[in-house]
Amino acid sequence: TSLTPKIKEFLVVESFYTVGSVINLMWDVENYTSITLNGELVTNRDSSEILVEGDMTLDLIATNDYAQDLKRIRITPSLKPKIIRFDCDRHNIKEGDEIKITWDYRNTDIAIIKSNLSKEEIHLALKRTIKYKPKVGEVLTLVCYSKDPKVFEERELELTIIDNVVIDSVFGSPTCIWNGGRTLVDVYYN
Repeated sequence: TSLTPKIKEFLVVESFYTVGSVINLMWDVENYTSITLNGELVTNRDSSEILVEGDMTLDLIATNDYAQDLKRIRITPSLKPKIIRFDCDRHNIKEGDEIKITWDYRNTDIAIIKSNLSKEEIHLALKRTIKYKPKVGEVLTLVCYSKDPKVFEERELELTIIDNVVIDSVFGSPTCIWNGGRTLVDVYYN
């Protein structure tokens, strides 16, 4: 039998991950007295979790009094979702008006628009615009998820709904001066 440490297996459990994902590492090692993962002692374990912060190299080293064995894994995550644009064609809207909402995003597996006034979600596929009738006080949120649903980006779109102004009556001074002069006018509205 060999006295040399042997890393029989060192792998990432997840098949897909992005920056911000937590991934699980597993290993199977024999004939060792200590195991380190990127310099951290992990001798009494056969797995670990790490947060993916970008491209990474992970070194698992098994050692004993006679030798050491090294296995290296290169982590190259997919990019995080990125919202390029989330906007509408008008920002001052009368209640009941229809607006056109546009968006653009990258590195996204699923995209949805949520409203703060409703539990309904608008699932976006290949569309890049929708027509929508917002309500008073509504805030829309575009959420873009990666394949790892814990990794997402979101952006809000606040809409200003303008109430219609109804003028009930207008009163002016009986001595109005109309040729370039000024007059005081009182306006009453709801």
